[in-house]
Amino acid sequence: MTMLCLDWSSEDIVERYSSFTSALTWYRMYCVGAFGETKQDYSKGFRFLKDAFDHLWDTDEEVLPDWKMRPTATLMKSIKTLVNAKPFTDEHVRRISALINDYQGKEENAFRKSYVERAVEYDLKLDYPEGLPDAVRNLLKNDKTDEAIVTAFKFLDDHLQKLTGASPFEMFGEDLVNYAFAPKMGVLQLATTPNEQRGVRNFFSGANAIFRNPSAHRFIQHDRFFAAAIVAMVATMTELASQIAKNSSAKPTS
Repeated sequence: MTMLCLDWSSEDIVERYSSFTSALTWYRMYCVGAFGETKQDYSKGFRFLKDAFDHLWDTDEEVLPDWKMRPTATLMKSIKTLVNAKPFTDEHVRRISALINDYQGKEENAFRKSYVERAVEYDLKLDYPEGLPDAVRNLLKNDKTDEAIVTAFKFLDDHLQKLTGASPFEMFGEDLVNYAFAPKMGVLQLATTPNEQRGVRNFFSGANAIFRNPSAHRFIQHDRFFAAAIVAMVATMTELASQIAKNSSAKPTS
């Protein structure tokens, strides 16, 4: 689902993981070369690694399930135990480098895959309305881009129906857009100017006409990233509708 992840969010995930793996490799090479002169040097190096590990999440919530995180967390705990050993000897330094080398050879690839997948999922929850990523996930993955776009707009219809009280059996598409946003008569009215109200109505109507309708009525094999961009646009439209409903000067009709 990385195609749905916002550019800045994807870059942040990659940067966080790159910082961790770079710190891990640096600390292994630091120990292999026995570059530290004192125990404090190795303690300082471990703090640098631990900071990179802790920054992987950048959130108060746990991103990975415990069973997937455990090998990496166990590695960090084992290194901490060795660094805190009294006395601290050259053998402890060699054991640290061996632990990291073993982890990088056996565990790091699986951890990286799990981390990226879960971090993307977490960011999608922050950036997209609940349920939208799940609705289009497999469709995009299997190159069913037409269906993904139509499904996204169905999600938007459902959202507008809930905001306006419109019946899902009687009102959708263009009729629903007009019911929600028509100047003066729409259920959801901006408390700004008539021009902006018309702009919102035209935006929702145009998006349906340009992106939803062609995909619903004929085969159009869109590029996956183009389809993902449309889904992102629908997410924006969903949030915009929610904000207008929150501040609307009109009330839903029965």
